[in-house]
Amino acid sequence: MPISSLVVTLEPEQQQQSRTLRSLAALGGVTCGRRVGSRLPLVLEASTLRESERTFEVIRELPGVLLLDLVQLNFEDAGL
Repeated sequence: MPISSLVVTLEPEQQQQSRTLRSLAALGGVTCGRRVGSRLPLVLEASTLRESERTFEVIRELPGVLLLDLVQLNFEDAGL
């Protein structure tokens, strides 16, 4: 199971941040950390690397997401 540590940079406008946070919370396998300013740490757990890639793209394309940084990807038990 691939586990990714990510940091999302959100648009500064508060209403857009709230909408983006709701969208992120609705995604399966995504755990949101505590927001600091416009940056939000995330943990993404997926069944496969492909699923992880797809969810990464979904997050990147969400309205209000300015930047998505991959901090760490652990796929040691992904069966490669």
